[in-house]
Amino acid sequence: MGNLDQTQPRHARQAPHDLSPEQFRALGRQVVDQIADFLASLPGRPVAPGAAPAQVRAWQEELHRLGASGDYFFSLNRYLFLARR
Repeated sequence: MGNLDQTQPRHARQAPHDLSPEQFRALGRQVVDQIADFLASLPGRPVAPGAAPAQVRAWQEELHRLGASGDYFFSLNRYLFLARR
């Protein structure tokens, strides 16, 4: 949290909104660069950390089979549901 010391004059406080437009832009660019680097790294990351490649292929085959039959999975708040027609 910010400075809660009420004894300092208001103009002396350091708050996040005290950034100049140039500082804000620079920080924004850093965040965008970090997101872009993360997205670029996704193809090299494991699909399901801790799962063997054979398990992931089996899940993929099952999802394709279910999709072809009209069934599908969806996720809500980290819970996985199977929807059937």
